[in-house]
Amino acid sequence: MKEWTEARLEGLNLDRALKALWRAGIPVLRAKKTSLRVLEVKVGCNRGKLVALFDKSCYNITIIREGGARPFFRRAAARWGLLAGTLVCLLALFLLSGRIWSVQVEGLERVDAAAFNEALAEAGISVGAPCNFDADGVQRALTSAFEEISLVTLSRRGTAVRVVVAEREQQAVLRNEAGDLLAAADGVVSGVVVYSGTAAVKPGDRVEAGQVLIEGRLYRPDQSFDEVGAAGEVYGVAEVVHEEVFNGRSFQPYRTGRQVSGSYLSLFGMTFPRTPISQPEEFLFCERTVSESWLFPDLLLPVRLCRVTFHEIAYAEVCEDFEKVKKVLIEEAEARAAEEAGQRGEILNFSTEVLDTEGGKLIRVTATVRFSLLTPPQTL
Repeated sequence: MKEWTEARLEGLNLDRALKALWRAGIPVLRAKKTSLRVLEVKVGCNRGKLVALFDKSCYNITIIREGGARPFFRRAAARWGLLAGTLVCLLALFLLSGRIWSVQVEGLERVDAAAFNEALAEAGISVGAPCNFDADGVQRALTSAFEEISLVTLSRRGTAVRVVVAEREQQAVLRNEAGDLLAAADGVVSGVVVYSGTAAVKPGDRVEAGQVLIEGRLYRPDQSFDEVGAAGEVYGVAEVVHEEVFNGRSFQPYRTGRQVSGSYLSLFGMTFPRTPISQPEEFLFCERTVSESWLFPDLLLPVRLCRVTFHEIAYAEVCEDFEKVKKVLIEEAEARAAEEAGQRGEILNFSTEVLDTEGGKLIRVTATVRFSLLTPPQTL
């Protein structure tokens, strides 16, 4: 950092002062004559060298300001307490800004808050913990630790972390008078976990809705039993088939050219005339358009002239080539099939086939889903 000094020289024959700077090898960065006897200069040297040059001359010298490494450290040394405090504050801000100092949790209803906060701390989210946590890892850890939780969303703003929890909806299971757990839907059993009672099915069995899955009995070796409450989980797989038929014909709307128009004034939410302009009875299908314009823009009056037009719409039959729209139709059918299958459970895989039928092209999407056989399937 090069040193420089700004000074004010007062005296006669100021040109001689500039020559003295030149002879001394001091670069003049800027010079300005503010009056006949006053010269302001900025030179590329420290104040000591400049003052020594004009010490025994006929010029009065006043230092305005100076810059560079040595002046900076000289000022810093004169204010060492302020400098030390500033460095400590900057260091504290640097260290504290990388820590979490506020954790806000929302959405807990059935999950115990203390247990959740403990699991959250074990996953790396707590007051004083580093801010560079793995959000995906924390979400996986929390959803694995609590079956009631279906989704965890984390967001960080500065040193504050917000955790939003979405809990699974509680669904009633089906039981008979004996307390056995019943199948709520048809499917093939893929897994059985018994908490209490005796399993009545095994993986690979095909079951129907209403069939007993877990008995509320605990059998002894002599075939005697104790009545207990049936509890457990039974999962199954099933196929969800979605079909759509494309017959090569579609109907596209177009305007016939017939139209009916009407106008009204609008002022402060009121319309004149007050009778609304409605769709003409002779139009079976129509499209409504509205155009507005200000009547008195220069007078700042909020009076608008609104024109309503009803265009008669008809539909024309259009024949389409299946091969041209095949990709789009399949993508749309797969999207609707995925939405429908997602209501049943977890989608494991799905396949798509196109068949020729008398009614046209049949797009069939078959999805294999895994779901709980104990809870009724969701419906759209």
